[in-house]
Amino acid sequence: KGHSSAVISEGYVFTSGMLDSTGYLFKFDMSGNLKSKYSYGIEFTQSFYGTRATPVIAGNLAYIFSGRGLLVCMDHTTGKTRWKKDLTRDFDGEVIRWGYNETPVVDGDKIYCTPGGKKYNVVALNRFNGQLIWSCKGRGELSAYCTPLLFEHNGRKLLATHTASHLICIDPEMGKMLWSHPQTNKWSVHANTPIYNDGDLFYFSGYGQGSG
Repeated sequence: KGHSSAVISEGYVFTSGMLDSTGYLFKFDMSGNLKSKYSYGIEFTQSFYGTRATPVIAGNLAYIFSGRGLLVCMDHTTGKTRWKKDLTRDFDGEVIRWGYNETPVVDGDKIYCTPGGKKYNVVALNRFNGQLIWSCKGRGELSAYCTPLLFEHNGRKLLATHTASHLICIDPEMGKMLWSHPQTNKWSVHANTPIYNDGDLFYFSGYGQGSG
């Protein structure tokens, strides 16, 4: 059970799914034969139960983010867990109504994700050991089911994502929020990653709110 997309890396297909209440990373060859499955913990077993995030593959490392807020770095060749963080315990996050639903973003030696805490709203971790590099307070709002967008504008890297009532933009080097823009809807659901094109950032969400 789950809502994960599939990703292809180095000749294999990866996805996540839930058996009973346990989340697994599944690895298939290009003919669809299961090569391995490795458990990473209890998954989201409430409404719309199952996995949420799509695994992120970087070399032999896989990063999986559970609906319950567990971020796991695993060696997908052996199934060994390198490190894991509980975003609710370690970064004052809160599991939102339908579970965390965000695919983390890898950038060099960093990985970005959104605990949605008052202090640790958006964080950058060292992707090899899980240590905190920076935290951004943002607007102090809950996360909003949104996978962040890392993009380059005028020669500068920027990180944009939605939290409960705002679109926010962060300097990914220092973790400073550069600006925010109001974007609300009935259930604080902003599951669509913004799109950057030709100098413009297009953002959009449902429940009648529209786009800009």
